[in-house]
Amino acid sequence: MQGLLAGDTAGEAAFVATIQPPVRANVERMLGPGHADADDLVQECVVAVIGHVRARGGFVGNLQVFAVTVARNRCRSHLALRRFRGHVDVDERADILADPAASPLDLCEEAEVRRAVRQALAELDDDCRRLLEDVYLRDVPIEALRQRLGLGSVQAVYHRRCVCLRKVSTLLNRRLFGRSGR
Repeated sequence: MQGLLAGDTAGEAAFVATIQPPVRANVERMLGPGHADADDLVQECVVAVIGHVRARGGFVGNLQVFAVTVARNRCRSHLALRRFRGHVDVDERADILADPAASPLDLCEEAEVRRAVRQALAELDDDCRRLLEDVYLRDVPIEALRQRLGLGSVQAVYHRRCVCLRKVSTLLNRRLFGRSGR
C-alpha cells in the first residue's frame, strides 16, 4: 500500500496482485464463469479500490475483504441494471438491424456538409485556414507547428486551433442556420 501511495509502479502492481484474484473470483462467482462483462467489472472494482485508498491516504482493515465487498456491490448493481434494461442477443436480431452501409440520403448529407465546410474554410483568414489544414489534413506534428508559428508552447498551438475552430463554427452556423452560433 505504501508503494501505491508513493506512486511507485512496482508498489501499485503488487497492490493490484493482492486484491485482483479475490475480486475476480467473486465477480465470476456472481456473474458466472466466462461472463462477457467479468473483465470490465474486475478492472472497475480494482480501480475503485485504488481510488478509495489514494483518496483516503491509506486503508485500515482487511483490504481484500473491502475489495470483495466492492466487487459484490458492483456485481449486484450490474445484474440489477441488466434485468432492468433487458438483454437482446444481437445475433438473433441481425436480420432486422439497420444496414451499416451509407444510404443515398447519408451520402447527400455528407456531400452537403463537406461543401459547407469547404466554403467556411475559404472564408477564414489565411493563418487559420493553414493551421487547420496542417492539423487535420496534413497531420503536421504540433511541435513543428509550434516552431513554424514561433510560439513558446504546444499549448499555444492548441489554443490557436481552438480559436480557429470557433471561427469556422461561427461561419458554419451563420451559413447553415442564419445565426452566429452563440
